Amino acid sequence: MSHTTSFTNSPTIDNIYISISDDNATTSECVRLSLSSLKICSQRDTVMSQASRAWMEDVMYIGLLPLLAVVGVLTNVINCVVFNAQGLKDRVNMCLFCLCLADIVFLSTVSIRFMNKTLTYVIDKKWAREVWVTSLVRFRLVALPTSFALVSNFVSMVIAVERCVCVTWPLRAARLLKTKFLAAFIVVFSTLVIAGMQVVSFKYDIACAVFIGLEHLPPEVMVLPSQLYQDNQVLLDVLDTIIFSSLVPTFSLVVVAVATTITAVKLRQAGNWRQHASGGGGGERESKGKEGGANTGSGADVINRKEAVLTRMLVAMSCVYIACVSPRVLRSLCRLLVPGFRAWGSMCNLMIATESLETMFLGINSSLNFFLFYSMGSRYRATLRRLLTRRTDNAESAKPVTTISRAYSSE
Repeated sequence: MSHTTSFTNSPTIDNIYISISDDNATTSECVRLSLSSLKICSQRDTVMSQASRAWMEDVMYIGLLPLLAVVGVLTNVINCVVFNAQGLKDRVNMCLFCLCLADIVFLSTVSIRFMNKTLTYVIDKKWAREVWVTSLVRFRLVALPTSFALVSNFVSMVIAVERCVCVTWPLRAARLLKTKFLAAFIVVFSTLVIAGMQVVSFKYDIACAVFIGLEHLPPEVMVLPSQLYQDNQVLLDVLDTIIFSSLVPTFSLVVVAVATTITAVKLRQAGNWRQHASGGGGGERESKGKEGGANTGSGADVINRKEAVLTRMLVAMSCVYIACVSPRVLRSLCRLLVPGFRAWGSMCNLMIATESLETMFLGINSSLNFFLFYSMGSRYRATLRRLLTRRTDNAESAKPVTTISRAYSSE
């Protein structure tokens, strides 16, 4: 008989199945547990059935997530190459480069985290479900997807604020937002988040357990609350459930939404002013430009147009971020505010199923940027084509040189 449980009251370790028979352990060495106290979804779910939940998880984790991971990792590698070629001394390129790196790690780790879903259909179901996930907990890898999802959210917030400052105070932006300062800010925050989430990953340990009333059965190796968690339960729950799962993503989403709204309004105002100036006041503006020099000349207009194109692209990226991260924030708020939206509540199946939906949206957010950059960024397209052309030219030029050298050597 095999027992399965799940610690879904932890946002970091949602929907982890654990149950491995351990014939070498003795009953006296194991923790005694009540089976009923560990059984999730024990109440009747009036919103979603267990079969519907399983179907939704299979679609998201087996069908969509691997595809998003492959596409996202490949396209983000291309993004990193392009932004590195353009120069990382530019603060926008530096921020986008960091965003792509965070997305690469997130997509890689989240696909590893839920690979057990796919392995259940390929190899032994028990091994995939139990040994795989238990190993992730043992080696403290469970929190990595959440860590880099938060890092990606933070970098997206930095980009949105940077564009807002550039559009609102264009003359002060270069002085206020230095590339080195933004890089240091991103590194420090990322280090704090990753370190904090790694502390959260120590909430659980692997332990031997037997169930009360079923002592005649072989002991189980299970994922149980660690001694560190028992000694610091309030602190770790606040870090996991409130700070990293609720406050940080909610704060990032609100800041991105406000900054993007301000940027879009300012960009529209600048476009209307430029259209009005070119339509009705072109002659007057030109005469003032000759008197005032470079401050109002055509060169400034060209720079403004380039900045406008870049800003539109980044606004579109922020809109995708808002659409994809909102389900995560809503789910976190539901976990805090809705009593039945918990592992032992009346909406348990819905709570677990929405985790797969949340993960899928985060994967979309991390995989879609390449297509936005390529479709809206003329400089991005030009750089990518130049890199591809250079590689093709080098490959083609190497072959004739080799042939000629061989011809001369044969003579």
